Amino acid sequence: MGLHISEEHEALLRTAANLEPGTDLPKVIVDKYWEADRIARKLGVRITNEMLAIVVMMTTGGAPPEATTFLDTIKEESVQFDQRVIAYFRRKWRWGFFQGVDSRTHDTPKIKVVIDDGNTETRLIAPNKVRLPSTDELKAMGEK
Repeated sequence: MGLHISEEHEALLRTAANLEPGTDLPKVIVDKYWEADRIARKLGVRITNEMLAIVVMMTTGGAPPEATTFLDTIKEESVQFDQRVIAYFRRKWRWGFFQGVDSRTHDTPKIKVVIDDGNTETRLIAPNKVRLPSTDELKAMGEK
């Protein structure tokens, strides 16, 4: 059995490196991650989000360009009620439907999404965990 980076760490590394969801992590990031993991185990500590940020900073030479959130997408594009979206929910990217923005009860507005999981309950998701699907993703789902 080979070494395996957890889904959560992979997602955080991708986000920190400003990579698209589902893309492979560059080898330089993976190698530096395992180096940090070995050091953390020697010290008897777990890898933290701060360590992951340092791994990306060390391998990419600094902070990536500021990532846009779904709130930016809403401002730039015409996003319709019930439009297809992809949201990171329960450690997986899942298909869903955009239901609006809830800014009443949170410091940071949340995106209201109904996830395609058989449940019609509206979920509140962080804006950086929601995106519009690509044309290819929509075609694969038979939506376009």
